Amino acid sequence: MWSGTWRDILWSGVYLAISVGSQLLQPLLLRRIITFFQVYGTVKGVELDDGLLLAAAMGVLGLVRATAFQAYWLRLMLPFMWVDKVLSALIFRKVLHLSSESRSKHTVGEIVSYLSVDADRIAVFVNYIHCLWCYPLQITVVMYMLYQTMGRSCLAGVAMLAINACASTWLAGFVQAHVRDFFNWRDQRMRVITEAMSNMKSVKLYSWQSAFIDRICKIRDANELHSLRKVGMWKAVMNTSSSLTTVLIGLVTFATYE
Repeated sequence: MWSGTWRDILWSGVYLAISVGSQLLQPLLLRRIITFFQVYGTVKGVELDDGLLLAAAMGVLGLVRATAFQAYWLRLMLPFMWVDKVLSALIFRKVLHLSSESRSKHTVGEIVSYLSVDADRIAVFVNYIHCLWCYPLQITVVMYMLYQTMGRSCLAGVAMLAINACASTWLAGFVQAHVRDFFNWRDQRMRVITEAMSNMKSVKLYSWQSAFIDRICKIRDANELHSLRKVGMWKAVMNTSSSLTTVLIGLVTFATYE
């Protein structure tokens, strides 16, 4: 399965390295531009052409970063779709070769869940495979730049980042627990629907439509939607925490700057 994807993954890593390199070079160029404005007109040998060259380099770096990042995602979506479709085909092939006894142990809802959720989860791993080296590299280089600029006060930002990582892990546990409950209730609802559809003659004969409708609506409204609401709530808390982290890191860093 992975034999047809490693080239795209490798090229996407190259594009990401170019994008990250351009992003990390921009603060260095910005420092040079600030220094240029400080010394321009007061130091001999500093010409206007130097400032124009620095500004053009900043624009080129931004263009290279945006282009490389888009090429990275485009190249990375090819193995993502490949893995997703291959896993779906394997699941279909496995279902077609199941015996009657094995098929009775897996409902239609479980098979649909394998196709729509589990296969997509494995395929999504391809989108984050470069995070294993990209994020540590970015954090290391940025923290070194901050230490060179602000000294020990940057350690307060590191502490805030560590606190946010612990809080995000704790919140992710809540989200995962409610997602698991949501899938369990959804599978249970699909079992009831499958049972009703498989025995439609008996349901019509004994007028059990209302009983099955009430049972399905109870599972969906009281349990499934409740779990989905909790998932959305905790995800909103996680997004809010992540958005506030950057602001808090800046505030703590500059508050402790001497």
